[in-house]
This record gives sequence, C-alpha cells and structure tokens, in this order.
Amino acid sequence: MAAFSFELVSPTRLVHSGEVEEVIVPGLEGEFGVFANHAPFVSALRPGILTIKSAGGEKRLYVRDGFAEVNPKGLTVLAEVAVPLEDVTAANMADEVADAERALAEAKEGPVRDKAAERVEQMKTVATALGHDAEAKADESAQNRDQRDVLHLVRGERTTLRGSGPGNLNIHRANANLGRFRPRQIADDPADDEAE
Repeated sequence: MAAFSFELVSPTRLVHSGEVEEVIVPGLEGEFGVFANHAPFVSALRPGILTIKSAGGEKRLYVRDGFAEVNPKGLTVLAEVAVPLEDVTAANMADEVADAERALAEAKEGPVRDKAAERVEQMKTVATALGHDAEAKADESAQNRDQRDVLHLVRGERTTLRGSGPGNLNIHRANANLGRFRPRQIADDPADDEAE
C-alpha cells in the first residue's frame, strides 16, 4: 500500500509525524479514511478515535476539537486534545461527559443548546466506545450492590436497598426461621418494629 505524509499536532506538542498507509479520522459529519493521493478537503473534528495505520502497526488516539486538512502533500490534523487510548481513563471520560452536560444545562435555547446537546451525545458515544461508559458502570455497580444486599438478606442480616428516588428506599429484614424477607417502608413508625 502506498504511504503518505501525516502529522498530528496538539497545542503542546507534535504527537505524530511520519509516513503512514491510512488514517481514519472522526470528522464532524462522520468518520473518513485517508489514503495516499486522497482528494483535498478540510473537515472539523468531533470527539472520537483517530486510527493511524502504518507498516509498523496500528495506533489509536482519542482526539477532540480541531481540524483535519488533506492536501497534495498529505494529511495534517490539528487537535485541541490528542491522547493515546491507553492513557485515557474512565475518570477522564467521566469528567469530559460531565463538562459537556454542564455546558448543556447552562446553554440557552436555540442553536447553542442544540450544539451542546450534540456534544453530550458525542462524548457519551466515545466513552461507550472506549468502555468507559459512566452510566453503564453505575448501573453495574448498583446491580452488584443489590446482589450483595440480597445475600445479606438470605443470611438474616439487616440491610438497606437503595431505590431510585424519595419514598422508594426500602429496608428488608430476613426472617431467619422462614427463610424469606418482608419489605418495610422507611417511613414506617419505629414503634411498629418493637411490637413485632
């Protein structure tokens, strides 16, 4: 496969410079692949994964904000953020998603709000693609916690199961003799507990 010149530049450093066989870029209108002798064009970047393929193998980076320019000399990508995937943590992605959600909450109606909503979706898509989906991890954690709480119930221990909102919190007590549990609302009168 024919090689072409590629440079990836961030504000702090030259991230990559050299001959490559293919680069897959997360463009604003969708991903696009660039090969040698590609037609010239310019595209804005959306948050996503940029893949560099060369004779030496494949390298993947998280990129966000910037532009890609294809010209007769090759491809140049200017990105505000360009980080190797192995350096992107779940905490980084959770912060990026939270920042995008904060910007959406503060956005006025109209095109600014639409753009902010699109950004939130883009960030969540990247987090999911990287396996750093904060919502999925929270759901998984809640499932694990609920399974642990049920185990405590089976053993006859008192525990609290968390609900999704006020009034949904239940305290379950195991009846060790009968091997079953009964839900009780937190709002119940504590005197009822002593009567049983």
